[in-house]
Formats: sequence, C-alpha cells, structure tokens
Amino acid sequence: MNQNNFTLYYPTIEFRNPMWLWCAAILWDKVYRIVPSGYIPKDSDNIRELIECSDFIKPIDPKQYSKTSIEGFMEFMNDEKKAWACALETARYKNDKYINMHKDKVDVKLRKMILSKNINSKEWLGVNEDIASLYMLYLAGVIADKNNLVLSTDSSEAWCGRNFFQYEGKIDSECLDDDLTALSAVTISGIIPNSIINISPKELIKFRNNSGDERKNFYQSISDLNNALSSCCDKQIIADILNEHIVKIKNSKKEYKKRMRDIKVSGFLGVRTAVIPIAIPVIESIKTISEPMKNKLNLLGVGIGIAGACFDINRSIAKEKKNHECNYLLELQRRVINPNFGYQRLDDSNIHIGYHNLLNYELNHFIYD
Repeated sequence: MNQNNFTLYYPTIEFRNPMWLWCAAILWDKVYRIVPSGYIPKDSDNIRELIECSDFIKPIDPKQYSKTSIEGFMEFMNDEKKAWACALETARYKNDKYINMHKDKVDVKLRKMILSKNINSKEWLGVNEDIASLYMLYLAGVIADKNNLVLSTDSSEAWCGRNFFQYEGKIDSECLDDDLTALSAVTISGIIPNSIINISPKELIKFRNNSGDERKNFYQSISDLNNALSSCCDKQIIADILNEHIVKIKNSKKEYKKRMRDIKVSGFLGVRTAVIPIAIPVIESIKTISEPMKNKLNLLGVGIGIAGACFDINRSIAKEKKNHECNYLLELQRRVINPNFGYQRLDDSNIHIGYHNLLNYELNHFIYD
C-alpha cells in the first residue's frame, strides 16, 4: 500500500494538457515523469516556470529500469493467451507506423525483437507504434512499483492498457458463475476548481503550500473508502462500511472546498477514477443499496461501478489488494459531462453510470479489438 502521495505521469514525457498538470498540483504532492538523461522536454513557458519555482515535478531516468522491465514485457508478449487481446498479433509487429523511442528506455533484447529505423541515430530508435506504446505502459508500471508510486494519466487508452498489464491479462468482459472478484471503478467527481488554470505558477505553488492538510485529508478519506471496499467480502456489512466512510468524506470534503475558495472558485469539474477489485457478492449488493444511500453518495460525487472486467477464479482479493490503487485516470470535462460523445448510446441516467459504462466500453474495446 502506498503511504506517500506521489504519482508517476504516463505514457508521454511532455504533459499533453497544462490544465491536467495544474489539477495534478492539487491532487498529488509530487509528480514524476519518465525523462531519459540528456533529453530536454518540450515544455511550455508556464510549465517551465512551474518547475523552476517548485520541486513537485521531477524526472525519472528510465535507463536503470529498462533491463529488468524487458524480461516481464517479453514474457507477456510471448504468452498467446494474453498478447492476443491487446493488438499484439504477429501481423501488427510489421505495420508501417513507427515512432521515436529513446534508447535508454529500451533494453537490447527489445531492440532485437522490434523492427527499428533511424539506425544512424545514437539516441533514438524507430519503433513499431503498437509495440512502443504497450512497452511504455509496461515500463511505467515497473518504475512505479519499484518506487512506491501511483500511476496517473489523462489518456483513457493508456489507462485501459495499464490495467490490462497490472492484472496480467486475466480479465474478461463479463462475470462467470465461479468468479470471485470483479474490477470496479470508484470515481469521485467535481473535485477540481474550474478556475485553477487561470492562476500563475507562483500562485499555484503558494496555494499548494497553504492547502496541504485539507487536500491530504480529503483524498485520504477517498483512499480509505477504496481500501474498505476492497477488503470487504461479506455483502451484509457493506451498508455499514458505506455509512461510516460517507461521514468521513463529507466532513473532509467540506474543509477541502472551503480552502478552495482561496482561488475564487465558481464551480468544480473533473473525475478521478481508480480501479479496485471487489468481491462479486459485495458489488452486487452495492447495486441494490437504498435510495437514501445512493443520494448521499451522489451528493458527495462518489460513484462505484463495474469496470467491465473480472478475475478468473484463481485471482483472490487478498492477492490483489496491495496493488489496487496504482492507476488513476484524471479527466476534466467533455467526456465526463457527455460520456456518449463519439460512442454508441450508453446508459447515462447520472454522471457516474454514464461514465462507468464508457470505461467499461473502452476497456472491452482494448481487450477484444
């Protein structure tokens, strides 16, 4: 279980969305990213200023991890039961799309496996796009595990891939009669001040320093709920667990939002999602909780739903509990408000149902398409 509040951003070096990084400054005490030695990230002026006036964004050199990570990755790739499910068919190894990958991220064993271009470059390899993308997800997981970091991303595609690797491909789209656990998405919505991007890097750091206790207490209350849900095996006590943690979340969120007023917030946006294993009888019981309980959770912005994947019978809760909080998806607006955007019609009777169904759809799309 992670005791710190540090995260590793993936799958890219550069932060793709400045708004995401400003939000991450509220959520995490430290944000790391994978940066090969000697490489200078192509950051915007604002992001460079944020890095210069604080120490919460730090690089991790991947070179020391590439050799150990490649062994697990190649074992995964060579397992036909796992590899088929995430666009790893042999034919895809030879497609015409290539991207650059820094040599420090790739061990020599992987270089022999992939088709490389740019052979005259000393720093960069031309790597098959499918293999490179999946390897980066795997490498991020290795680095996070060895340094007790949680993972966070703004890419649902990367989030799906990382979950697939985390649970060694032993997930499926629907529950069988003898399954013991289900992968469930726990989301918390309306947590990011909508005006945060308007404050300067120096103002952001000042706000971080002044709001540390409130932020920590609020997000710890959510983490405690996740732990309790993952540890519970008896559907008869789930209502008591929810009642206990609702009170804690309500009190901590009140103080958190009171502190957010320091930056003149007019509203809140965004969703942060973590996937946790929950006993199937427990998740079935959550589906039928009383309306008053549902209303309390909705008012707190907390949603609990199936992420569309189940363990096989040999995967127990106890075995996976220590890993359940390692991969966060932080999304900000459009897909949260309108989960149906660009997708088949989904059940969106409330924000969490629609969003959980969207994640279900995307995870299954990753596995089977």
